[in-house]
Amino acid sequence: MVSIIDRSRFLDEIARNPNLISKLASMVRGEVGLGGKDRVKEIIQLESAFNRAHVRGQSLQHVLLSTGEDKSRGYYDPKTYGKAATPEQIRYFQENILKPVLAGSNEGERFLGKPPTGNASQMGFAGRKLASGQYAAGKWYGQPGGSEMFVLEAHDAPKINRLGGGTEYAGLDMANKVQFGPDGNPIWNPTTPAYGPQGTTLTSTPQQPPAPPTTAPAVEPTLANKVQTALFGQPGGTTTPGQPAQSTPLMSGLEGLAGAFKPRVDPQAAAAAATLTPASPTPTAGGTGDPAAAQALLAAIMQAKRKPNMGLTLTGGFG
Repeated sequence: MVSIIDRSRFLDEIARNPNLISKLASMVRGEVGLGGKDRVKEIIQLESAFNRAHVRGQSLQHVLLSTGEDKSRGYYDPKTYGKAATPEQIRYFQENILKPVLAGSNEGERFLGKPPTGNASQMGFAGRKLASGQYAAGKWYGQPGGSEMFVLEAHDAPKINRLGGGTEYAGLDMANKVQFGPDGNPIWNPTTPAYGPQGTTLTSTPQQPPAPPTTAPAVEPTLANKVQTALFGQPGGTTTPGQPAQSTPLMSGLEGLAGAFKPRVDPQAAAAAATLTPASPTPTAGGTGDPAAAQALLAAIMQAKRKPNMGLTLTGGFG
C-alpha cells in the first residue's frame, strides 16, 4: 500500500524562512522544469527533497544546498539555481506542487515503488551510480537517459520506512486540503480528520491569526522589584497601589535575609526589616504604603552586598 507521508514537521521551518518557498520552487524549476508541462514529475521532484530531509533528520535549507554553496554538504549542481523562479511560477508552485506535497502526496512511491530521496540525470552518471549500488532503487522518468531518474539513495534505504503514515494515499485530490495565508505560509490545522500518523492534516479553511497576548511576557524582576512588590504590591503586584500587599513566601525570605544583615546596618534599616513578619497577614508599620521603609531595606541589602566577609553571596540586579 502506498501511504500518505506526514510532512507537518517542515511547516515551522517554512514559516520562519520567507525565502524558502521561492528556493524550493527554483530547485524544481532548475531540475525538471516548472509550469505545468508535467505536474506529476514536478511533484515527485519536490517530494524527493522533502523525503531526503525527513529520513536524514535535516532541514529543508540543508537539503536544498548546491555544491556551489557548500561543497561538502551540497546536493544540487550550482546550475540548478542559475535562474530563479519567477513570481508567476512561484504562485503556480504554491497552488499545484507545494500544496499536495505538504498534504502528504506520495507520487514518488507510486512511480518508483519506494519513496525517492533524490534524482539524477544523464545516462552515464545516473546509470553508473545505479549499477554500482549507490542507489537502492532508481527509475527513469521518460526515456532512459533522456529525462530524469528518480532514486532512493542507498544510505537512505534503511530509514525509508519511517516515512509511512499508515493512511492509504488516494491521489492528488488532497491538494484542496491546503491553503496559504496572507503571509504566504501554508495553514496547518491539527483538529481536522487524519491525513498523517499523528491525526493531523492541512485544512482548506484559512484560520485567523492568533490573538496577541493580553499580558507582556514574564520578565525576571530585580531584587529591588521584588522588595517593592512584597511591601506594596507594586510594581507587578496585584494589590492597589498604596495598600498593604498580601504576605508572601518572599517576605519570609526577606525577613531572614534582613536579620542576617542587622548587626551591620543602622537602626532605621533594622526597624524597617523587622516589619516583614511572616506570621502577619499583611506588612506592619512601615509596610502600609510608606516607600521609605522599602528604600531603607534596600539600602541595608546594598550595604551588606558591599561586605563580602559576611559569608553571603547576593546575585541579581538592584533596580
